[in-house]
Amino acid sequence: RGGGRGGGRGGDIVASNPTSALSNLILADVTQNFRFYLYGIESSSRDGVKVDSVNRRRALFLRGLFDAKDGLLSRIGVPEKEAESLRRVVFFEGSFIFSARKIPGLDYKHLPRF
Repeated sequence: RGGGRGGGRGGDIVASNPTSALSNLILADVTQNFRFYLYGIESSSRDGVKVDSVNRRRALFLRGLFDAKDGLLSRIGVPEKEAESLRRVVFFEGSFIFSARKIPGLDYKHLPRF
């Protein structure tokens, strides 16, 4: 066990003070003042079958986070205006999410463990 990126569940930082980032095969030089948060996403059905379609994973993620009734942000009391502002800085890239700001409620310390 062990190894891999980050060395385990949560807790470890993927990269500390990176100077470049590769996203969707586009290399971006990163300045010292540029910050982003990277979240790994895994999607599966209630039966444990992984969701293969990138479009379906994206739809599930957006609904699970931003839905006005059932989304995480609405359930933890994030105002609608703040959720809409956050939606503009969150980018879905298949199995990762890039965000210019921390996403409330997705702190690894507060996520359920399976």
